[in-house]
This record gives sequence, structure tokens and C-alpha cells, in this order.
Amino acid sequence: MDYAFFQKPRRQTGVDWKTGLLKPQKGFCVNQLPVRMPAGSVLKPLRQGMMFSCYYYSEEIDERLVFSYRYHPESNWLIPFTEQTEREMACGERTAERNCFVRVLMREEDVPEDAGFKDLFQIVTKDGPELPPAWMAEETRRTVLRVQEKSRPGDLKFILLTDSHYAVGGNWEDTVRSIGMTAEQISPDGIIHLGDFTDGLLPGAVTEGIVREMLRDLEGICGNLLVCVGNHDLNYFRGNPDRFPRRRAAELYLGRSGLWYLKDYPEQKLRMFFLDSFDPEKKLRYGFESGEILWIARQLNKTPEDFRVLFFSHVPPAAKIHVWSLKIRGERRIKRILERFSRKRSGAVLGWIHGHNHADQIIFRAGIPIIGTGCSKLESFPEHKPRGAETPRRVRNSSSQELWDVLLIHPEDGSMDLIRYGAGKDRHVSRAEQDSRR
Repeated sequence: MDYAFFQKPRRQTGVDWKTGLLKPQKGFCVNQLPVRMPAGSVLKPLRQGMMFSCYYYSEEIDERLVFSYRYHPESNWLIPFTEQTEREMACGERTAERNCFVRVLMREEDVPEDAGFKDLFQIVTKDGPELPPAWMAEETRRTVLRVQEKSRPGDLKFILLTDSHYAVGGNWEDTVRSIGMTAEQISPDGIIHLGDFTDGLLPGAVTEGIVREMLRDLEGICGNLLVCVGNHDLNYFRGNPDRFPRRRAAELYLGRSGLWYLKDYPEQKLRMFFLDSFDPEKKLRYGFESGEILWIARQLNKTPEDFRVLFFSHVPPAAKIHVWSLKIRGERRIKRILERFSRKRSGAVLGWIHGHNHADQIIFRAGIPIIGTGCSKLESFPEHKPRGAETPRRVRNSSSQELWDVLLIHPEDGSMDLIRYGAGKDRHVSRAEQDSRR
């Protein structure tokens, strides 16, 4: 993430020199998110005479955030680099002695009201664009080969990812790069993100800025971006008072006024449902509201006779595989609707794909596969996962750091292949397997 805020949410704020956390500090302001400085790069002030001090962070991260159930309150995984940190304000350029990240502390009176980091500073690097690491180049090659082997004429091809949970020091930048390198060679029909772009812990303006950049990252790879809104995406987590109203979330993530929608592919005779599955205002927060379920039933009835359907949501539609609640709102009604539709049109429901569980899993209900996919966030622990789910081992700065799929939908027989990039295994879902579960 290459931006940072000096705006209103972060005024009257400084940095605790021992912990690296933000703290109230009258008369000062600081960028919310640390900014990356490669070794040898120069932090160049764009106005003469500006006084500032720098707080540096190492590239090393707090690995407890990877291997246990934790969320950093500032979505900042970095470890403070206190040896290089400055306490006194001074003018002039700063040069990074090693790869690091920086927060810049300034007097509030010296910062214009609407100034962002890039309005005041430039980070100048001496080298050209960084080459991808060897592991990324190799994993891209392996993934592209498997996609080519499994592809058939007329397939639909999507990049599928979920639960990115952006953090400074996390793996989002590598995820985007690996998706971009792969997409160049396989030309996907779209990118599907199943929600939880961030942790939902930051001030609303900061979360919104991060999300807009993440969406631009993905849209820069493929213009057809299809998104489900996750529970963290309402900026609702651990009592964050700056939560997003549902309409604001719909406009931010989807560019729509509502949180559920359709996408049709007439040539492949496929209708895709993208659903909302969380409402913090409801007593039972997880699940599907009555109006949405009625809309699903009506749209299924309107679906052309020769079309198949495929569902996407953040939260799974079955409480059996949801560790955070004993019930899923609307589960029984949705199950009855899908069973009725499947009896009328055998094999018409290809499946239901979801995120949220941070784990890989396939279960069958009434012959319909419910497919969970692991989180693209670097995370590796078995706690809070459904029984029978798989949580692949993740290692930073290796191919297993990443986790996302190339989803191949085969219109010819209604089967699907999920080709895994990074940690985990390829998966195949077929009509024959569905029929065997009935």
C-alpha cells in the first residue's frame, strides 16, 4: 500500500517510541500506515524547511499474527526498528540503510488540512522495478501449466480469492503481483473476491482508502471484478465505532446500492449469484435476510431453462461448518429453495462457494457441493476451523505464503476445477460426485 494519511482521523496523534503504536499527542500528526522504504532509497521532503522526525519499522513481522488467532489493532504487523528511529525533528532527506518502513511525525501546524503523504514526501529509489522472487516465478509457471492442462474449449476462468485482511507487513502486495503474473498468461474472465478485504479495526476513512486501493489493484489486472461483502468489510470488528452503514458498504465495494446481485454468462449458459451474508444490526448476525432469500427464489424461477446456477457468499450457508454461531439466518429456507429447484432441474446447481472459515473444505447438502476456500491472508493455525476442514501450512517468503485459486467452470458437463496457487491442493467438483451424494 503506497499511501498514508495526514488527514483529520490522524491529527493530534504521535508515535509511542517504545511500542511503535500510535498515541494521542497534542500539536502533532503522523501517517496512519507505515510506508515502505527499500534499502538505499531516499525520503525526500517536497517543501523546503520542513521539520520532521521518522519512526522506523523492520521488515520482520510479529509471527504470532500468523500462527495464532490475533488481529493487530492498527493492522501493522511490523516490528519497530528502534535503533534507527529519530526522536528529534530535523530538516532534510533521509536515506534507508536497509529495507524498512517509516512513519513521519510532523507538527500539525506545518501540515495543510487535506495533505496526504504523497503531497509532502517522495520516496526515491535508485534501482529499477524489482524482479519477482524466484519462488513466485516458479509457482506461477506451475499454476499456469496446470490451468492449461485442465482447461477445455468454452470454459469460464476466474481468479478466486477471499479473506485478504490487509495489514502492513502482510502479503497483499505479493498476492496482487502473483495474480497479475498468472493473469497475463491465462487471461481470466474475471476476478472473484469473497470478502474481508481488511480487519475492520481502523478509522472509517482509513479503511475506505485501503479498500479503494485494493480494488484498484485487482481492477488493474482484470476489469471484471466480482465481490461479496464480508463481515469485517462493514468496518465492524471488536467494537469499532466507525462502522459502515450497509448502503455505504455496497457503494464502496460493489459500486451498487444493494449488497446482492447477479452476473449472467449467456454463452456458457450460467447464472452467478453474489450474496450478502452478514448484518451486525440483527440478533443473529450471520446469514441471509428475508428479502434476499425471496429475491433468490424469484431469480431462480426466472432463470432460463437451459442455464445452470452457481452461488457465492462470504459466510457459508450451513451452520454445520460455521464455528462462530450455532445458526445461520435463513439456512432452512435457502435449503428448501435449492432442493425444490434441483428437483425441477436436475444438476442445474453447480455449487455454493464461500470464504470466511479461513480453511479448505467441501461438503454436500442435498447433492449440492458447498465449497470453502482458505484465506489469502498469510495465516497458519488450526483453531476456530470447522471439523473436517483443512488449513494448509504457510511459510513466509515462499510459495506457500500465498493461497488463491484459478476457478475453471466447464459448461460442457457442469464440473469445476479449482487450481491452487500456493498452499493447499487442487480440487475437482463433478456432477458424478454430486449424484453419488444424493
